[in-house]
Amino acid sequence: MSDTEQSDPQVGRKDSEIEVASERPKPSQASSITWPKAYLIGLGIFAYFVLLTVWLPSRVLRLSAVASSSQWLQDAAVTTIWGAALGAGIVGLRSAQKRGWI
Repeated sequence: MSDTEQSDPQVGRKDSEIEVASERPKPSQASSITWPKAYLIGLGIFAYFVLLTVWLPSRVLRLSAVASSSQWLQDAAVTTIWGAALGAGIVGLRSAQKRGWI
């Protein structure tokens, strides 16, 4: 066997049988984003996640109704808010990516 036809023990086929994609993906609209706009988008994403996954749950813990409740209820309330904010952020990022905004 030559060097290009060595067997790969994990896959069980020869290197010469591996197909290589020759087509490149088409550039999206996101490739035309200027640097200042990219910084603003990045800052907006960062601000969203800091405010809604760090600041908001911390603020909710300081509310008198939540602070006076049991530890279990405090944890449940904060975890629910954190999870909803994180999930909405991830879904929002994916939606923006599909639409070519980021």
